[in-house]
Amino acid sequence: MNKVLSLILFIVSVSCKHSNELETKFKLDKSKEDAEYLIQTQKFIKQIKQNEFNDTSSFLASTPTAFKTLDGLKEFRLDTALFTKKEIDFVDAEGKKTIIKKWTVSFFPKVVTQDTIDAIFKTRGFLGWQYFHTHFGRRITNFSEPIFLRNYTYCLFYYGSSCGSTCGGGGLFLYKKEDDKWIEVKTYSSWVS
Repeated sequence: MNKVLSLILFIVSVSCKHSNELETKFKLDKSKEDAEYLIQTQKFIKQIKQNEFNDTSSFLASTPTAFKTLDGLKEFRLDTALFTKKEIDFVDAEGKKTIIKKWTVSFFPKVVTQDTIDAIFKTRGFLGWQYFHTHFGRRITNFSEPIFLRNYTYCLFYYGSSCGSTCGGGGLFLYKKEDDKWIEVKTYSSWVS
């Protein structure tokens, strides 16, 4: 009886150790994936938004635009000529995740908190733009977290920019990496004010 009990305890302890090793490996792999994602995100944004990086009067809203709120996702989900159902499902799942909680100056030279933006426009209404232009700059930009597909060769990305109550534009765009350069290949939705 003692041998059977000892054998059971041994199997349980080996099983637990193996489970802990797998869990630790998964966490390490996930950390590596997240680190690679952040590196690729930084490179992607710096390349496609180079003009805004050079514009000292442009500010990025610190909170990424949530993918689940974007109108263009409906059009993307219907794009079965370019993407498989598995890839479309992947984008839906990734759009519900949040890796980047706040944009920082490592992603964009000038960042303004969403709380500051909300306070400016909540208390001043249309005069909010006048206040923003006087105290900050001429433009507020919003980015989503990019969603990369096919081993970082395609990227789905939302950006919008506003410079007044009737001044701005943006949309949901698809980029393809060609010769180490990101090229816009499709627009799923766009807006102009």
